Amino acid sequence: MLSFFGQFMVETGLIDYLELERALDLMRETNSTIGELAISSGYMSRQDAEVINKQQRRRDKYFGELAVERGLLTEAQVEELLKRQKHEHIRIGAALARLGIVTEEAVEQAFGSFRSEQDEGRASEEPPPGWFYWERLAPIAVDFFPRLVFRVFREPVKIGQGRPWRPMPRFDHQGMIPLKGDNELSLALDISERQCRALVRGRHGWSKEPPTKEQLEGTIEELLTIMGQGLVERSESAFCPVEAAQPLSGELPGHGFCLPFVTPHGRGMLILSWNATA
Repeated sequence: MLSFFGQFMVETGLIDYLELERALDLMRETNSTIGELAISSGYMSRQDAEVINKQQRRRDKYFGELAVERGLLTEAQVEELLKRQKHEHIRIGAALARLGIVTEEAVEQAFGSFRSEQDEGRASEEPPPGWFYWERLAPIAVDFFPRLVFRVFREPVKIGQGRPWRPMPRFDHQGMIPLKGDNELSLALDISERQCRALVRGRHGWSKEPPTKEQLEGTIEELLTIMGQGLVERSESAFCPVEAAQPLSGELPGHGFCLPFVTPHGRGMLILSWNATA
């Protein structure tokens, strides 16, 4: 099964979800973004960093690239920040060991089993349907989705092999956004409660209070809206211009192609549905 290492350790009984959350919180505190490092180094104001963060929702470029374009950082400063980021970065195994939850030896042993399981599960179950390649925005959307979630919501994403979509919810929260054009593509999300809560935290920061239903639904709608805006801009260069409609909370398409995805906190499905109108 497609997983991150931390989830694998939970599923094999080496740690529990609370211990995983403690380690993930330590990683969030330790693993700074380039923007955060630029602010702490005095190279950039928080307001300027937020402007670049907003640009990243539409432009598929790294933070440092956009900062250099705007004259807010030099290339030398970006290189310095990247080296510092790499030096301070810790992975989930190191976080668990630092907290004393598991030993380094246990992490190494578990990681060997994890690699073997992931290698065995990479074979495709079924190739995408023909329209997935005819509809130029479909592969663009699949490529754009993990980068967007990581940059805006600070959640790394792995996408698995797809299969035909069966029109029934698998997880806890759903939403869909139609893209109107000659060929109409709809994007939808079906994600777990744990995953949705992590997106809220990644977007708005940690809170002792659990997110409200409105926050959970609003976060899915925001993710779909940003996806739609990004694809509208990309559609022009792909010569298949579209317009994004309003996201539909709680809705899923009646047919399509779905790709499972996973983050360190939970699981979900990215669903693409296509209808020819030309």
